[in-house]
Amino acid sequence: MMMGEEEIKGKPQQFTSTTIADFQNTLQSAWSQSDAFFESLLSESWLERRPISLRNPFIFYYGHLVAFAWNQFRNKLGLEQFEPVFDYIFERGIDPDVDDPAKCHSHPEFPDTWPSKVQIYRYKQKVRTILLDKSVLSQVEKKCPHIVQLVYEHELMHLETLFYMFMQMEDRDSNGPFLNISIPPIKLSTEKTEYIDSEPSVWIGGGHCCLGRDRGKEFGWDIEFPSHCVSVHPFRMHIFPVTIGQFYEFVRMGGYRRAEYWNEEDFLYMKKENIWFPSLWKCLFALDQVSCAEDFRSLCVSAKQFLYRMPFGDVCLKEAFYLPVYVSLAEAEAYAKWKGKRLPSEEEIHGVLYGFSSFEKSHAKGNYGFQYYGPVPVGWIEQDKSSYGVVDVYGNGWELTSTPLYPFPGYQQLPEYPNYSADFFDNKHFVTVGASWATDSSLCRPSFRNWYQRRYRFVFSKFHLVE
Repeated sequence: MMMGEEEIKGKPQQFTSTTIADFQNTLQSAWSQSDAFFESLLSESWLERRPISLRNPFIFYYGHLVAFAWNQFRNKLGLEQFEPVFDYIFERGIDPDVDDPAKCHSHPEFPDTWPSKVQIYRYKQKVRTILLDKSVLSQVEKKCPHIVQLVYEHELMHLETLFYMFMQMEDRDSNGPFLNISIPPIKLSTEKTEYIDSEPSVWIGGGHCCLGRDRGKEFGWDIEFPSHCVSVHPFRMHIFPVTIGQFYEFVRMGGYRRAEYWNEEDFLYMKKENIWFPSLWKCLFALDQVSCAEDFRSLCVSAKQFLYRMPFGDVCLKEAFYLPVYVSLAEAEAYAKWKGKRLPSEEEIHGVLYGFSSFEKSHAKGNYGFQYYGPVPVGWIEQDKSSYGVVDVYGNGWELTSTPLYPFPGYQQLPEYPNYSADFFDNKHFVTVGASWATDSSLCRPSFRNWYQRRYRFVFSKFHLVE
């Protein structure tokens, strides 16, 4: 019996039917998407896989999504535990230091053997039955209505995590498509490609930039509050994000072993991990005898020697030349230095997105929210254009910035999730803004901030050059 259940049954409950139905629809919408990933896309034999060593295996996330929701409701409403071990082991995931994975924020002690999918499924179904109960949601409405949106956004943030993990598996294309989403186009007209290849740029006058937002009734994560205004100097920004074809030139000349383009720690990491190109590229020649830039250049004679991983299968890298390149901040900054440019700060790209001096609350349409099953060529969605003419800033990939994650003045931890951002003010995590094709549209708001370590290479993150 849930704590307080007798009290609930003892007197009639006054439900706001519209609100209760909205809560139920919100939760079920998130669950339908995560269920589609685990039941339709990910083979059960893959659950124990850990395609990214810096993340837990898929089976953890299968349990974590439901445990997080349950723990939020349970802690707020005083609901009685029925599977405390699951509540604990699935409570929080990991984000270890890329350079030293033994260093990590606090998290549960994970078991040597994870529970089975069947055991977690039973736990999930029982939790969902409780959370959808009208008496429970009536309490939520009165005491903590924002936790429904918190749970929804958390679920779909992790769905994107699951997708970039999925993309690291060699045999990911052996199952069907996700929710019948449209396969993205890849090719562009010659006229468009010539314009992109010319690397056009635009002058941005700068001005007063307001980040974040003030606290109100609508839910937001702690790192979004309060509003924070800064002045931004004028700068010039490239209209298009860097494409795979443009980045290929850096790779082809052995750029990952040209120390002059990297900061020392980034360069040593790429060398130690034997990294020569972005994580979504697949090389068709052997790298075991490649030890220097000259060796790589002698073997890398054509883009046909690479494949590019799309969610629905691999394509020839040459065919993907006008997609945005997805890289880490370290890789992006090395490329920028090779080109004699730099990456924008958070406030610079925020101003390009939402305006200087005047705050533009709405934003354009872009490739986010699974509009397409993967990235589209840069400039494909004509509405994804800022008022300055910079394209692909709202979607098609998170926008990398040079700004370390930091709290705005007046920052307060989120009581329901006090370590959401506080563990990552370490000058190792950097802000990203915008959205990728796998980002839920609820997160596409001006105040939302994401972050990753500078050498974490698996995110759907792109970049614009600034000078």
